[in-house]
Amino acid sequence: MKNLLGNRYIKILFLLIMAALLYFSFYDYSIRNEKRIEYNLKSITEESNEQTNVAISEKLNDQIHILQVYASLISQQKDITSDQSFQQLEPLLQTELFTRIAVTNAEGISYTSDHYTHDSRTREYYLEGKKGHTYISNIMTSTIDNTDVVVMSVPIYQDNEFAGVLRATLDIHQLHEYFELSILSGNVTSYIIQNDGFNLTKQDDDITNFLDMLEDNHNTSQVIDKMKNDFSQNQKGSITFERNGKMRYAYYSPIEHTDWFMFTVLPQTLVQTEMDNNLFQTLILALKIGMILIVTCSYFVYLQYQSAKTLKKINKRMDAIISNTPGSNYKYEVSKPETIVFFKQSNQLIVGYTEQEIISLISKDIYTLISKEDYEILLNSLEGLKPHKVVTNTYRIKNKYNQIQWIYDQRQIIREDNLMKYYVEVMDITELKKVQEQLLISEERYQMILKETESVIFEWNTYTDQITFSDLWTNKYGYPKQIDNFLLITSQRFNQKENTYIPLIEDMVSGRIENDQIECVLPKISGEEVWVKIFAKAILNEQGYLLRIVGSISDISQEKQKSLQLLERAQRDGLTNVYNRMTLETLITKELNDDPRQCHMMYVIDIDDFKLINDTLGHSCGDEALTKFTHVLMSNFRENDIIGRLGGDEFVVLMRYPHQNPEQQIERKCERFLSSISKIRLTKDDTFRIHCSIGVAIYPIDGTTYEELFDCADHYLYEAKKNGKNTYAYKDNNKKE
Repeated sequence: MKNLLGNRYIKILFLLIMAALLYFSFYDYSIRNEKRIEYNLKSITEESNEQTNVAISEKLNDQIHILQVYASLISQQKDITSDQSFQQLEPLLQTELFTRIAVTNAEGISYTSDHYTHDSRTREYYLEGKKGHTYISNIMTSTIDNTDVVVMSVPIYQDNEFAGVLRATLDIHQLHEYFELSILSGNVTSYIIQNDGFNLTKQDDDITNFLDMLEDNHNTSQVIDKMKNDFSQNQKGSITFERNGKMRYAYYSPIEHTDWFMFTVLPQTLVQTEMDNNLFQTLILALKIGMILIVTCSYFVYLQYQSAKTLKKINKRMDAIISNTPGSNYKYEVSKPETIVFFKQSNQLIVGYTEQEIISLISKDIYTLISKEDYEILLNSLEGLKPHKVVTNTYRIKNKYNQIQWIYDQRQIIREDNLMKYYVEVMDITELKKVQEQLLISEERYQMILKETESVIFEWNTYTDQITFSDLWTNKYGYPKQIDNFLLITSQRFNQKENTYIPLIEDMVSGRIENDQIECVLPKISGEEVWVKIFAKAILNEQGYLLRIVGSISDISQEKQKSLQLLERAQRDGLTNVYNRMTLETLITKELNDDPRQCHMMYVIDIDDFKLINDTLGHSCGDEALTKFTHVLMSNFRENDIIGRLGGDEFVVLMRYPHQNPEQQIERKCERFLSSISKIRLTKDDTFRIHCSIGVAIYPIDGTTYEELFDCADHYLYEAKKNGKNTYAYKDNNKKE
């Protein structure tokens, strides 16, 4: 068995097997990382798509609401197609979005802003309007100038009877800029497409039709059929497709009120960058492990020879052992090199010389072949050498071809036949020296890479509870590179806090996962908090016990800030910057559910005769009135109260945790607010006075849900209107200013 294990071919086979295992380990590590990166990038694409979809839907809702306001305005005219009606609609044409306005009467005859008349009885927008539906079309051909257009329409009513349709033609070339897709999409690319694949937001070299593009690039029928099926059923979905020989990922979701879809594509450059970075990190890890293995092997080789020397106590046994060691082995009397006797002569050592030539050279001077630079060092190490003590040296010699060789020299003094003799073992370590030089160069390169990378590299010794970081840790966050008692410090500083890395540590220490990542808040030593992404991997021994946790820390503050800004914009009303209807209802519902034992008050506020402002002073004054009204509203309530606009001139406020009796709080707050509103002055007419009516509901007396509180407060709002406006009402108590 020993002979079998010592066989050279068996050793080579063993090394090849170990190399193959190491290669497949790194290959598996790289593949797993690629799957993780692909999953993260897909999540980013889906999240961006959903957020952009919400923002687009809000803008479409705003435009529909604007058309509904104008439809209500011209419904006051006896003839909705009169010149007076089109004069009132003229502000719509001043926007960059609408290129033509048209009014269709109840008989289906359309009159346009540029004086065209045509029969629209078969047009879908007219048919939908008769049903009382708003409508946003796909690309359609204009009967006026045969151009491709998209129309948006709302029904017009007079005395609760269908009177016609108000229609606006959208400039499809302005859709991309109007919806700010380049800003909302972030690192991905978003388009608005129809359910037939047509790209409504085509820019320059963009794709005209995505379904045609898939077929032109020879994508599989499964990909194309899936997309068509999802579009036909108005469902969200995702596909992986090929374009120009490169794979891409896309996510799509239906846009409210339309047959359109938000189509978001993950750029190939972003995927390739992440994959290249993954390959680079894998190579770095492989290099580090390779260096550790080489150094470890070198160390064990050294220990092997050191141990062999210490066992040579008896001359005969020593001669036998030396005869089977690598390199050349010889002995000679101290100070008498001519007594040299070889046990074994290596053909690789001192290349070019025969054994007789070597004996002839060193019989005169044992150190003849050693370079002058190393000569003194060797002699100093032998001075005062005591018997049986082993001394080692490395030095350079020149072979017969004048080439430099590195020699490892190990010797000790043994008493033999009452004579003191050197027993010497020398080895050619030229190749080992070359490897050491390459290791040193590789280490320098690794340190340079660590200095240049934007991520902090760390290693946590779970046994000693000591964590060590790369230099960037100190430069960026201010903490020392090495921290002892890491678990204790983590527990003291982050216990009971949100958005920490504690869940990641608990999962890895418990053995539930071997590698994972987490986004969390990390405070700098200055106190400033930054968002970071931490990736960690557990290093286990053969028995599966945790030895180390290594990983990286990347600053993602800018990405987080952009994401929060995007979310904030989607939640806010475009004109007043208070919460929009959807966000308002969500926040109030969450507040009521989080702490149902608290007392809250809901105020529903409506500007009195707001239509009069628009009709007499114009819509710009109406916007000014809403803006100034909102400013006064926010100044009269607290920062932690929830304030939002339902639409038009109607606002809702949830006053959280009132500091005094609810009835007293309502009266004091409403009277002060009504007084503040009356002080608003408009630029166009500073004699005009703004008033409002207020209805109030108390939680949980008047209701325990958003709908119940709103219905109650809305009821009292109309009670206030009946009482002459410019007042407030709650319960059965009405108060007039």
